Amino acid sequence: LGLLAFVGVEVQKLAQIWPCMSYASKSVADLANMPDIIIRKLEEAQAEINNLTEKITNTTTSKTAEVNALPINFTKSTELMAESAKEVQELEATRVNLTKKMTEIGVSLKTETCNLGKKIPEELVGCARDVENNFLYKIFAPSDMPSTDDIT
Repeated sequence: LGLLAFVGVEVQKLAQIWPCMSYASKSVADLANMPDIIIRKLEEAQAEINNLTEKITNTTTSKTAEVNALPINFTKSTELMAESAKEVQELEATRVNLTKKMTEIGVSLKTETCNLGKKIPEELVGCARDVENNFLYKIFAPSDMPSTDDIT
């Protein structure tokens, strides 16, 4: 009866290999999706930068048109140009922040990709070790079957 219970526990341990391998397979799929995620995030940031560049151009054009439409009034013209310069500076600062954000996105996703890439072999070898240490596997595995030490 004790032997039967032991074999039952070992079979149950082998049944746990599937969830382990599924998790490792999910990590492989996540790694495969990383280039698409990187491209999407960089495109979103680039679109924001393009919108800001367009706003800067529109602001400058608009303020210049207002100044040209006024009768000669240096005070009002100076105020409008100062206002325009301030708006352009604010938009430019936002554009610089977005450019930095794009760099940070690239670095962050590169780090995330590397971490995920390092995790996958560890997960797969962990699953293989679970099988390798199983009593039933040791009994029925062919003698020339490579060990996890041979793989890593």
